[in-house]
Amino acid sequence: MKLTVEGTDDYGTAAYEELFRRILADMGKSRAIEHARLVLRPEEPLFIYSVRLRSRPERLMMKDVSEYRKEGNDVLLVISDERYAPSILSKLWARYGRESVDQRTRFEMIVKGADTKDLDNVEVVSGDKVKNEMIDALWRTLPEGMKSRYHVSGPQTVTILATEGILQAEMKEEARRLHAEMEAEADV
Repeated sequence: MKLTVEGTDDYGTAAYEELFRRILADMGKSRAIEHARLVLRPEEPLFIYSVRLRSRPERLMMKDVSEYRKEGNDVLLVISDERYAPSILSKLWARYGRESVDQRTRFEMIVKGADTKDLDNVEVVSGDKVKNEMIDALWRTLPEGMKSRYHVSGPQTVTILATEGILQAEMKEEARRLHAEMEAEADV
C-alpha cells in the first residue's frame, strides 16, 4: 500500500500514519488498498482520508469462489478460496437451512436437495459490501470526537472527510477534489 500523508504537525502526522497502517493491517484491509492519501489538520480540525482500491470491488457469485457438482439429489461443494468460507456457509444455511448443509471438512460440504443451476445464482460477496467494509475501516482510523462526516464513493475510490464542527462547503470541495485526483490515478 502506497501511503501519502499531508499534515500540519510532524509528531501527530507520524502517529496517525502509524495508527492508520496498523488498524487497516489488523482489519485485513491494507492488502485491498493501492494508494491512500491522508490530509491531517488537527488545528481546524479537519481529517480527509482518500483510498484507491487495487481493483474495482466486484460482485462474487458462488461459482467464482467454489466448485460443485451434482451427486444424486445433493450437491458436493468445494470452496476454492478460504476467505469466502464464512460467507458461503452463511448463504447456504440461509437458502437451504442448517440441517441441509453437511460440512465434511473446512472446505467441503454436501448440500442436500440443492441444484447446481440454483447455486450459480447465489451471490457470495457484493461489490457494495466491499466498499462499505472499507468505509467502516476508514471510520475506525479517524480520531474519536469527529462528529461530522462526509463521504464520497466512486468506482474504485472512497474518500472520508471528518471534522468536529459544522461541515463547511470548502471542506466538502477539498474532499471532492482529493477524491477526483485519486479516482483519476485509477484511470491512468
